Amino acid sequence: MEATFSVLPVRRVLFPMQVATYAVGKRSSVALIERLLDALGQPFGPLDDLARSSSAALLAVSLAKPDEEPPIHRVGTAVRLLEVRAVTQAMVGAGAGGSGLSAAAVYVIVVQGVERLTFEPAGATAQEKPYLRLTARRFEPGSELDHESATTYGLALHSLAQEVLRSLQHGALAAIASGLESNSNSELEGGGAADAQDAQDAQHGASSLLAHHGAASLLAAVRRSGGRMDASTLALLVDGLAAAADASPIEKQAVLETALISERAELVISILNRQLELMRSLRRLDLARRFALITTLPGRTTGARDDALATARELWLKQQLMAIRQKLREGGGGFVNGG
Repeated sequence: MEATFSVLPVRRVLFPMQVATYAVGKRSSVALIERLLDALGQPFGPLDDLARSSSAALLAVSLAKPDEEPPIHRVGTAVRLLEVRAVTQAMVGAGAGGSGLSAAAVYVIVVQGVERLTFEPAGATAQEKPYLRLTARRFEPGSELDHESATTYGLALHSLAQEVLRSLQHGALAAIASGLESNSNSELEGGGAADAQDAQDAQHGASSLLAHHGAASLLAAVRRSGGRMDASTLALLVDGLAAAADASPIEKQAVLETALISERAELVISILNRQLELMRSLRRLDLARRFALITTLPGRTTGARDDALATARELWLKQQLMAIRQKLREGGGGFVNGG
């Protein structure tokens, strides 16, 4: 079944069920939002339930492709418009300093993905200036997975997501500990602030990994059921982890456009594996950097340097012990190459 949607080009991929905030400043996009609010009979602010439900049949987003016509990818997402806020000068001023809003932003919208859409090629567009309107149909995923295959992918994704989360949390703990150590020694002036920011970033990454799309509750359900799931539940989990993963917009768009759920799962597994390996490398480099810094600080007494080295060794040993305990809880039992 086909329908016509007003389409908002965006810079971040939106998956079904994911909630996201976008700054709207381009003239055509501003006109789209204003026209939509008029059609729904809604003022600025949170929309009522009826308007939110109605908006899902009117509005869609798709990753922008500025140099092509139409200027979007062919697979996008129908969205439910949840809220529209006007950006005041005060908000723009604050945003320019770090909230992510540009001085050109006029509105901030909050939307929730509903379902994938395939937009018809340029010949079938219904362009109405000043914004883009396109004919679209529901994107039909492949349903080739049985329960056993879905369970296999679900367990693999669950294991990887938990490992990424643990690495992020370990990174946060290490950064906090290092920040406390740095703040207690005047030789590391300025280092404490940087390490505190590292800790905040790591904690934010740990919390945001599973925040999108209810992925945390889905993973908990996987755990309770012993990993058993069907294809539809796996599709929700894949989308949630793809939304939260550290990947480029093009990589996420590839997940959005892939029809077979098994292939989507493999793409996300590849992304999480790469993210995990990157975090491991960064952790090794960070430990080496801190060790080198401690051993070469000018003006430190031998006793102070020894204390700092003991603290670094203790932190490293605690991390290793946590990893060993986790392996034992997961039933690994044995270790390769002596651990």
